[in-house]
Amino acid sequence: MGLEVIIQSILGLVVILAILLFLLFYKPSKKTNIVVKAKPIVKAKAKKVDLESLKNDLKNKKNSAKDLQNILDLITKDYINIPPKKGHKQAPEFNIYMDIIFTICRHQNTTKEIILNFDKHLEKANPAYKTDISKALTKGLNLRL
Repeated sequence: MGLEVIIQSILGLVVILAILLFLLFYKPSKKTNIVVKAKPIVKAKAKKVDLESLKNDLKNKKNSAKDLQNILDLITKDYINIPPKKGHKQAPEFNIYMDIIFTICRHQNTTKEIILNFDKHLEKANPAYKTDISKALTKGLNLRL
């Protein structure tokens, strides 16, 4: 009698194991309509950053070339226009752009495409500063290590 109980117990465990394996690997067909209510997506408000914070973001040594390009795209999108010259004097804001040029020239992950693309956009938007931008770019490239 003891042997029969053991065999029945083993068979019962095998059946339970088979049911559990079936539930583990069972995938419902695509025809079943399962409705899942998703939470509404709340879009973050696009914060407007200023030129000074973008310049500081450029100085981060951990930025990749793609990060540099994204930051420069934001600058060219929102802050590409330099205030006009007063006579032959540069506007004081031009120093910020010179610093940006120096920063991208000296950054370890910059590429020539990034530098030339920014230079092209800056000169196109500010033809009065074309020579000043070229001088700043030359100085920045000479500062490279």
